[in-house]
Amino acid sequence: MKTRTTSLKRLAAGAGALSLAMVGLISTAATAAPGDDPVVGNIDSGATGSIMVHKHEEHSASEDGNPAGDPIGGVEFTVQEVLLGGSSVPLATAEGWDAIDGLSPGDVPGNGFTLDTGTTAVTDGDGEAPFTGLNVGFYLVTETASGPNLIATPAAPFFVAIPMPTDTGAWDYDVDAYPKNILGDFTPTKTAGDHSQEIREGATALWTIGVPVPAAEFDYESLTISDVIGAGMTFDSWVSVSIDNVALDPDTDYEVSADNSTVTLLGPGLDQLNAITDAQTSANVTAVIRTTIDDIGVLENTATVTLNGKPVDTPSVSTNWGALHLTKVDDGNNDVTLPGAVFELRAADSDGLCNNPGDLIEKSAPTADDGVANFEFFVGNNEDTTRKVCVVETVAPAGYVLPANAVFGPFTIDAASTAEGDVPAATWAADIENHKAEGPNLPLTGSTGTLLFTIVGIALIATGGTIAAVRHSRSKA
Repeated sequence: MKTRTTSLKRLAAGAGALSLAMVGLISTAATAAPGDDPVVGNIDSGATGSIMVHKHEEHSASEDGNPAGDPIGGVEFTVQEVLLGGSSVPLATAEGWDAIDGLSPGDVPGNGFTLDTGTTAVTDGDGEAPFTGLNVGFYLVTETASGPNLIATPAAPFFVAIPMPTDTGAWDYDVDAYPKNILGDFTPTKTAGDHSQEIREGATALWTIGVPVPAAEFDYESLTISDVIGAGMTFDSWVSVSIDNVALDPDTDYEVSADNSTVTLLGPGLDQLNAITDAQTSANVTAVIRTTIDDIGVLENTATVTLNGKPVDTPSVSTNWGALHLTKVDDGNNDVTLPGAVFELRAADSDGLCNNPGDLIEKSAPTADDGVANFEFFVGNNEDTTRKVCVVETVAPAGYVLPANAVFGPFTIDAASTAEGDVPAATWAADIENHKAEGPNLPLTGSTGTLLFTIVGIALIATGGTIAAVRHSRSKA
């Protein structure tokens, strides 16, 4: 009997080591916990055991046998007993160990082996999924659902024998397994639209959020995109949500939160996503949001994408807006402001000069009594915070003339500039002078000449009257 026991131990140790090598993951048949006395000797076929699956972000156990890394909750595992000829594998015999020697998870079912219906368990907050009350036998452990976790590659299926041999030659009926896991990752993007011909009055900005969703073994259970609008802007609308350029239907494929900050994929939208990723192909989810521009300056915005419970922020991007503040003044006295002037705001030419001003950005209404004309307009995105513009005066104030060259600038508008005195931040202020028209001094048109003409005129009128009176008297006589 002693010889049979020794032989059985060797077979068990060899087959156990082989089964662990086949799992393709970092897993150990741990010794019994301190204080527990493992059974030494023949396997007790009537005993029961357990499998504790540990799911953690790291791939291995620490030196003390405990799992390393943060635990992952919500992952589903299924344990099925491997049956030989419809019955449990007889691990209390050498024949039983010989039957499973060299067996891999892909061989089952087949070759006389079948699987029972099995049981499932979900890892808790400590990353543990317990399977208890297991009879002596050979078991297949499979990761069957990722839950609210971004798992790119699930743990490979692996075998566990109850009991498992230990390094001390004892039998361990309560097995701890640490399946290897590859967590997924993704990098969402955000871009701001080009609004180079837009003025701020009534302007809107478009923001595009891109989510590259990696291929996955399991279905994705959730995807949300949140965008809390930054200062200087207000929410306008979610323009569109699409998967691989195929537009999704609002309220059917996705819904928008009551505060308009978040888009959430609904069941039909997730089905469309999973139809792509289940085929081991990545997918691109794109959302476009529109905001109203309420201010000038560098207006920043960041979105957060949460995929299967993993939140990732997009890079912070900005849309930049600036202003040009013009005051029309008399060239002889700059304290005199002039109403009625009209300007065109144009882009600087390709050399950044105003020799040949470019596209029209905005045309002003006539300056008011304070002589002021304001332009607020798009400058650029992100690091592009400056823009050169030109001003063309098209109508001079009443009584004034346009200069020979009515083009002014270039003015460099910096959306990132700070306020100076009465000038708001992101604003360039400038005075534009006009010359008042004055006619030539014609001869005899001054005050002395006018008086002389008046006296002569009165004398002529009086003389004419006297002559007329004399002729009238003679005609009566």
